[in-house]
Amino acid sequence: MIVPSVVRRRMTALVAACFALAMNVACTRVATSSTNGAVGSQSNDRLVIGESQDAKSLDPLLSANTVTGDISMFLYSYAVRYDEKARPVPDALREIPTLENGDVSKDGLTLKYKLRPNIFFHDGVRLTCADLRFTWHAVMNPANNGVTQDGYRDIRDIDCSDPLVAIIHMKKIYAPFLQQLWGVNGNAPILPEHVLAKVNDKKGSFNTAPYQGAPIGSGPYSFVKWDRGSQVVMKAFDRYFLGKPKIGEVVFKYIPDSNTLVEQVRTHELDIAIHAGANLWPQMQNIAGTVADAPPVYTYDHVDFNLRKPLFAHDLALRRALATGIDRPGMLAKIAHGLGDLTDTALSPKISTGWTNDTMHYPFDLARARNMLDADGWKVGAGGVRVKNGLRLAFNLQTQTESATGKAYQTLIQSEWRDLGADVGIKN
Repeated sequence: MIVPSVVRRRMTALVAACFALAMNVACTRVATSSTNGAVGSQSNDRLVIGESQDAKSLDPLLSANTVTGDISMFLYSYAVRYDEKARPVPDALREIPTLENGDVSKDGLTLKYKLRPNIFFHDGVRLTCADLRFTWHAVMNPANNGVTQDGYRDIRDIDCSDPLVAIIHMKKIYAPFLQQLWGVNGNAPILPEHVLAKVNDKKGSFNTAPYQGAPIGSGPYSFVKWDRGSQVVMKAFDRYFLGKPKIGEVVFKYIPDSNTLVEQVRTHELDIAIHAGANLWPQMQNIAGTVADAPPVYTYDHVDFNLRKPLFAHDLALRRALATGIDRPGMLAKIAHGLGDLTDTALSPKISTGWTNDTMHYPFDLARARNMLDADGWKVGAGGVRVKNGLRLAFNLQTQTESATGKAYQTLIQSEWRDLGADVGIKN
């Protein structure tokens, strides 16, 4: 039995469809930047950013990994973005749709997305309502390996009579429309219909189209090259609707080894290191000529139980007992150096307006967890492994191979669950 995606990181806080034990929502992530003007490329016209993850795709519609999301902020336009206090601000839209301005109907079933008139894709074609409608079609195409259809599946149709106004008719009220539809949280920026319509077919051509490795967006930077397993290079877009960026070139470097990441910060080969593991925080704070910062971000560490497996799918009491057997305060203190906030949902108590404490809680208590397993019929058997109806409590934990923090969490959780009577293996 496998519990997938233990300690998985996402740029956006998506609520898991299954039971999720969320840790460090808005987890403070280590970021380091240099205070020296001549760093990285020895030029103020080039910004070199280091991350420990490699991009699997440059299209967020097909990939939810952190670096793809980070790069997308430079390459693409979204309907809205969010400021430093997590408040929505217009990106491709002229203004935020609300009930007050009439862009959200009183019954919540009609949304009006008014586009800026001066947005161009990097090949010079103007962005219009047709591109929003096409992105919806691409998300909903079952042949495409999209990350999520949440929100998009609730759209009935989109009226593009005015090329700069999308009238979105919903099948039902969908409260988080703003963050999900053509939003960062929805894993689908506004994609170019004129480039991708011909590959949005029933054969899945979209998934392997050359575009996925050399995208054309409408964001502040245009694609230059992707040296797979090494770096992604982008250049400032002259016709960006908010003005050409002042930094001419941005480079995302893939540096999987944490020691190398720290060393390249130390030597100023990197201008910024982002999403560095919390285990690097003590080192990052003491590098001359740099500023180490730990801002709250929409990233959370969590354990997901694979509900496709009968072991977990039909035994809520088992999942709750295992959750109770995880020492999250200890993990936060020992592994994350206190950088983060504990929560029992996928929302942050610090920066999520929808957070509430009125949820289920799973305080660490090994004795209580053992009693819960006993009451659920899981009896200790041979070798100390619990058994119920002839089924051993045995499964694997998985996390990302390149995540030092994730593997540290994994080892601790394995030990704690073994103490409960579970035969827990590691398979990354």
